[in-house]
Amino acid sequence: ASFVSGIIYNCNRTADCGCSRSNANVYKIVGGEDSYPLSWGWAVSLQLNCYDNITNVHDIAVLLLNESLPISNEMNTARICLPRLETSDRNVTYPVNSASLVSIGWGLLKSDAPEIASDQHLQQVTVASVSVDDPRC
Repeated sequence: ASFVSGIIYNCNRTADCGCSRSNANVYKIVGGEDSYPLSWGWAVSLQLNCYDNITNVHDIAVLLLNESLPISNEMNTARICLPRLETSDRNVTYPVNSASLVSIGWGLLKSDAPEIASDQHLQQVTVASVSVDDPRC
C-alpha cells in the first residue's frame, strides 16, 4: 500500500530553532508527496545545475552570503536544530535504528524522469533509519 496513517509533526513555536510557520503533515510513504506550504522553513531551492547530471557527482553547494539572511515567520524562514551528541562512546547510534525520519528535497519523482520540473514543489517522504553496518549502505 502507498499510504499509512498520517503523522503530524508539531513543534514548540517559542523555540529558537526547529519550528517552521506550519506543522508538517506526512501521509505518503512510497514515492513521497508534496509538502504542506511553509512546513519546512529551512529548506532552500537553488535553481542551479552545477553537477554532473549522469552521476550526480558534486551535487552540493556551499553559499557565502554578503549579508545576513532574515529568519522569521514573516519571511517564511526558520532555523533548523541539529542534534548535539556529547558522548565518547562509539557504540552510541544516532538516530537509533529503525527511527522514523522525514527526508525532504527537490529531485526526480520517478527513476525514468528526464529532468526535474521547474515548477516542482518541495517533496517529503518518511523513511526508517538503518545502521551504518547495514549491507544496503
